[in-house]
Amino acid sequence: MTGWTRAGHTRFNLFPVTDLSPGKEYRFRIFAENVHGRSDASEESSVVQTVAAAPKKKNTKTKYESKWFLDSSNSLVLII
Repeated sequence: MTGWTRAGHTRFNLFPVTDLSPGKEYRFRIFAENVHGRSDASEESSVVQTVAAAPKKKNTKTKYESKWFLDSSNSLVLII
């Protein structure tokens, strides 16, 4: 590990951490802070691993080739 990054702050006992990389391991520490100062950081959490990125979906849309032409009565016809 190269260092700690502050994820944010909250007044509640739950904090969603966002912008984590898929398939990576993380450890967390917390501290309390108020008008009197900041506590020492907690012990490191156990390792938390994010879910690997979902495979990209294949484009399932069917592609059609179309052609336009004028028939013998000069009507526009589309062939798919």
